Amino acid sequence: MAHFNEYLDFLELSPLIKHFLQNGKKCLYKKGEFFCQASEVCHNIAYISQGGFRYVYLDTEEDKHIIGYSFEKDFVVDYESFTKQTPAIVYTEAIKESTVYQLSYNQLEAFWAASQQNQLLGRKIAENLFCMTYQRLLNLYPNSPRVRYQELLRRCPDIVHQISLKEIASFLNISPYTLSRIRREITFG
Repeated sequence: MAHFNEYLDFLELSPLIKHFLQNGKKCLYKKGEFFCQASEVCHNIAYISQGGFRYVYLDTEEDKHIIGYSFEKDFVVDYESFTKQTPAIVYTEAIKESTVYQLSYNQLEAFWAASQQNQLLGRKIAENLFCMTYQRLLNLYPNSPRVRYQELLRRCPDIVHQISLKEIASFLNISPYTLSRIRREITFG
């Protein structure tokens, strides 16, 4: 599958990935296990060698909203909780059996401090994450649900084989019924 999180396509991450694979603790997560839970501090960041995770936000009425995913060859972390070392506001949950190599906050900070090149890479990652999040926010407003779904399929054509249509609808902030209607319109013209 193409990278779900597009920032990965714009950066040379091999030094960071190598660091995770050489120094990270190999951990296995079963489907449904949490990498980090809401109200807990996210103490680790991990490189996903196999599997995937979803980021789930519970609103004030306890309704679930899928706000993101991380798949193979990506990183899993509650970025705000990890960088600020404050309680997370989302749940980060394995969507299938997953193998990751995880580093603690201090281990990653040591990597960034090891060289100016590493610091530059960290800055570039943060910039790209911000731009990706900003684009996603902007795309919610002028684009119809159909356009958002088509954009998602363009970026990640195999996404429908990775997660349920109900979760795709939640991620796109539309109802499953609306997504079914859009899929019928696209298929049958």
